[in-house]
Amino acid sequence: QWTEPPSHGSSKALQKRKASTDSLGVTGVKSAHLSNEVIQQEASFCSKYILVSPNSPKRLAWDLGGMILLLWDVIMIPMSAYTLPPSDFLIFMDWVTLIF
Repeated sequence: QWTEPPSHGSSKALQKRKASTDSLGVTGVKSAHLSNEVIQQEASFCSKYILVSPNSPKRLAWDLGGMILLLWDVIMIPMSAYTLPPSDFLIFMDWVTLIF
């Protein structure tokens, strides 16, 4: 003789559980998939245009420029104790070091 398996709670509770998983099911998977695609696109953009390889010529130029500006600051910060006449070059270098 065949008998029904014992139920784990009332049929209403089972229907509620099924309804809650249905509401999260397909739409939850789609939204998770879409958010993963957006994250991958943003990571792809960053890796192509923002990140620079440590061995690339661009990175070498950036590091050398930083070293030159650091040397400029090492010389010019103590010189600021004296009154230097303002010149276009000094104003330009102040802005370049500020932006860098």
